[in-house]
Amino acid sequence: MNRRRPPRLPGPVYIGVKAYFLTICCDERRTILLQQKARDLVLFELRRTSDNHRFAVFAYCLMPDHLHLVVEGRTDSSNCTTFARVFKQRTAFAWKQGVGERLWQAGFYDHVLRDAEHMRSIVRYVLENPVRAHLVTSPQAYPHSGSFIYERDELFAWAFDWSTERSM
Repeated sequence: MNRRRPPRLPGPVYIGVKAYFLTICCDERRTILLQQKARDLVLFELRRTSDNHRFAVFAYCLMPDHLHLVVEGRTDSSNCTTFARVFKQRTAFAWKQGVGERLWQAGFYDHVLRDAEHMRSIVRYVLENPVRAHLVTSPQAYPHSGSFIYERDELFAWAFDWSTERSM
């Protein structure tokens, strides 16, 4: 399998109070994230690493063979490439120690988000990913997506621009 890393933009693009859409794929696109143990590890380290590196996790979706994240740096010194690298290192090391297999492909895919409306459309894309993959019939039915910023119902209301009166 090709293990080339995705290309990166110049370093300063990844530093500061900016939002990013990241996709991190499991090694050889294996369905590792179907395992509860893997999901627990990923979410634990995602919370720890995002706190340590001052990133807000607006949305995440753990698909069977990849992870989608919408994150935003919280300080002028927040570094997205460092955040992603440390997150991948921590999870990969723990997974290798416990299971003896690689967890992630090399690198990750990123997209710098332009503004709040662009972020909303990307969050919607992330939350709808399980529907497009035919895993569920509605985004809310997928149990492995969420946010560290919003409660689950708030996340869906914000992403899909529902009024606060709309029932879930």
